[in-house]
Amino acid sequence: MEQPSEAERELKSRKIMSATGDERDARKLNDLPAGYQPTQVVYCTWGRERGGPLLPLASFEWSPEGGVQFTVLDYERGRSARRFMTEGAMFERERRVAMPGEGPVFMRALLGHGNSSSYYWFLDKTPGAEADQ
Repeated sequence: MEQPSEAERELKSRKIMSATGDERDARKLNDLPAGYQPTQVVYCTWGRERGGPLLPLASFEWSPEGGVQFTVLDYERGRSARRFMTEGAMFERERRVAMPGEGPVFMRALLGHGNSSSYYWFLDKTPGAEADQ
């Protein structure tokens, strides 16, 4: 049985909050401030029961130097998030698909509600995002 990575343990130990202070922020992030550049977005789901804790499945991180990096945190369920790296993310505000090569545009697109579902969604985990609210 695989042991969780250090990054997975760190993400699971933190309380998952979003830039808006709502734990399911993907539906509300169309109101991001102009010029806001998310640097870490986590793909999550609920535990086995809807009331269970949030489970981080995959992480997308962006930096100007390294571009968008993708990390699977839960190998059983998180691999499906890889499709966003190959197919892009729907950027509803501009009515187009944003690709990982677009860096912060792609990261903002991930947070749009068009890429989430009732079982899986994206949370903004950019350091300092909660403090800015």
